[in-house]
Amino acid sequence: MDKILVYNPRHGGTINDLFAKNKYVHEVNTIKKYDSVIAEYLLKKYLFLQKVEPKDVPEIMKTINSKFECPYKCGYVTDTEQKLHTHILGKHKITKEVEEALSQIEEAQPVGEYQIDKKEINPEKAEGIPDTKKGSVDGWYGEGLEADSVGSGMMVRKQPGVTPGHFD
Repeated sequence: MDKILVYNPRHGGTINDLFAKNKYVHEVNTIKKYDSVIAEYLLKKYLFLQKVEPKDVPEIMKTINSKFECPYKCGYVTDTEQKLHTHILGKHKITKEVEEALSQIEEAQPVGEYQIDKKEINPEKAEGIPDTKKGSVDGWYGEGLEADSVGSGMMVRKQPGVTPGHFD
């Protein structure tokens, strides 16, 4: 079976996934070899993962081993602080003055925990959808729409030329 190299970049996230009854863990900023089926599954599910050709491994290893990463999440990494500052000034146009102003802006912090009342978690009620378990909902569907009873649920059938919606 063919092996495919997959890189989980610094801006990615740690992966804990189940595939065919097996658990796979792939940490951030690492390359791993996977069977082709598993690799294709992970690459489709986690769009930040990157398929790596063998010829690109040395360049990726430089990224993995680099010490400095651009704080503006563009993906630039380097091994020296001077190169990072040059990049920030050139690409992001962030001067010392702008950097000082940005550092004075307070970071948003939570002010407490919100306790959710489980009775509030009812999307149907929030959308104004009637509870079909409590009996008839005639008239709710509006002109041109009718309710069909199908098994234990309800189904709305659109009549030709009528736009569905809630009519008061």
